[in-house]
Amino acid sequence: MDGASNAILEEPEEYLHNIEEPANNPHSPESSWRKCNLLSLDGGGIRGYWSLLALDKLMEYIAEAEGKDQVHHSFTPQDYPENVSQGPFTDEELRKLDEADAAEARCCALNNTRRYLPCHYFDYICGTSTGALIAIMLGRFRMTVPDCLKEYRSLGGEIFGNPRFFTQMRFGLGRRTKYEGEKLKKVFEDVTARRSEQGESSLSRVTFPFKPGLCKTFVITMKSEPPKRKVETVYLIRSYDHDQRTTPGSLPSRKSTWRTTRSNTQVSANGTIDTRGRETVAFKREINYGNADPYQIWEVARAATAAPLYFEPLKIRNHRSEAQSVFMDAGYQYTTNPTEEGALEIEDLYGKFSIGVVVSVGTARRDEPWGGGIRRNVKTVFNKASNSEVVHNKMRDKAANDDFQYYRLNDRDALDIDLDEWKPKPRPFVKDPGSKTINKIENAFGRWASRNDIIDQLQKCAAELVNRRKARATDFAKWERYAIGAQFRCRFKECERGDFANRRDFHNHLVNDHAMQQTELDQEADFCRKYWRYQKAESR
Repeated sequence: MDGASNAILEEPEEYLHNIEEPANNPHSPESSWRKCNLLSLDGGGIRGYWSLLALDKLMEYIAEAEGKDQVHHSFTPQDYPENVSQGPFTDEELRKLDEADAAEARCCALNNTRRYLPCHYFDYICGTSTGALIAIMLGRFRMTVPDCLKEYRSLGGEIFGNPRFFTQMRFGLGRRTKYEGEKLKKVFEDVTARRSEQGESSLSRVTFPFKPGLCKTFVITMKSEPPKRKVETVYLIRSYDHDQRTTPGSLPSRKSTWRTTRSNTQVSANGTIDTRGRETVAFKREINYGNADPYQIWEVARAATAAPLYFEPLKIRNHRSEAQSVFMDAGYQYTTNPTEEGALEIEDLYGKFSIGVVVSVGTARRDEPWGGGIRRNVKTVFNKASNSEVVHNKMRDKAANDDFQYYRLNDRDALDIDLDEWKPKPRPFVKDPGSKTINKIENAFGRWASRNDIIDQLQKCAAELVNRRKARATDFAKWERYAIGAQFRCRFKECERGDFANRRDFHNHLVNDHAMQQTELDQEADFCRKYWRYQKAESR
């Protein structure tokens, strides 16, 4: 699919729904499409590697559940496209790939978590801070979890392995941030160049808005605009349009304001932190509506990760008002766990009973006690202001009241590491920088994932997601769009219609406008079909 065709595609009517009553059978084909599944990713710096390990384990159980019915990949019944995973591949995978002589055999040669994609099981993927980076990779770039793990580890080394020298001696003092925002920009520009769709990466600007009818992504940031720089607003940057509803309905309110003024010796779940480490000012929570912001993907990544003390805020000219907007990381608010915002987003779009399954993934962060100097107390303020368990408790109650499935994947107090820990640092004669940190995360995760209660939770979650995907796949035309991004362009010379985002709509067009026979429709549609094409890795 060509990125330039975005503007002429419209959301098919069948994707739009408004639900004010609970469904009786969540696994029926109709209900499976009407209910939206949400994947939410906490912010947590390098601890986001733990989040990806948890997702990878969930995808293992999904593969196990799908395999019981001989479903070898999550594109089914569509074919498994080429280059879905860029590796690196194991020696065993490479051997099987070399021996494979057919597309299905090449697919089955890959490890199971390379064959099942989160974007096929979730309608919305959202994240805060580094959780936003994961959301972009899984949702906007439609990546596998193993590929995300590879990119995330590389990103950790590029960013956290190279702090500014003087901030290592004076962290928490002065205005100079610990890391260069330009470095993160270049890292994510590189990820975008390698992971965006074929053809899209050649564009001078690869922007965040995406095709309708596919998995949607949004990230949570804090935004302020001159002259009111002391008032920060929770702001959602979306890959899709969100127009304000004009019809009444039993919808939650997303418009409220908190104002707090506290010193750094007080704790508030609503406080923010300025670049000098002081808990401050005021912030508003007011939903932003309208078309998707046409920001470049690297700008979205920078806006979501501009954490106080670590990165400079990102300044972008507002395309609506021409004023300059200032974006910061939202990970030092309740929004460090974006699950509640994700649920409200879905309900605001589709109604109160529009949520199917929610999977909320934490970062296994250990809380910091008071005491131990300025730096530790600043960290404690951060942690108290961004306690992700507050949102988890609210979501658990909401799920019980509103009758949807809710799963929280998190190991409280497991990781006592800073969000930017990277040990050992890159130095001469250091063979594997960051290996101590990565091993610590992997060992903590292994202990959590081996618990019987966690195994039961992951298996139950996987079974629920698989049942809903299978129900959706029975609608061939709708699943074709969702799974591979299929769209159709009429090749009749005199036809001036744009692209069709659904095979059924294209069939109707061929019959009504070109008098084509029913027996010719699928062959013509197959010839005119375009779909998302993954880039080939530079080397295997």
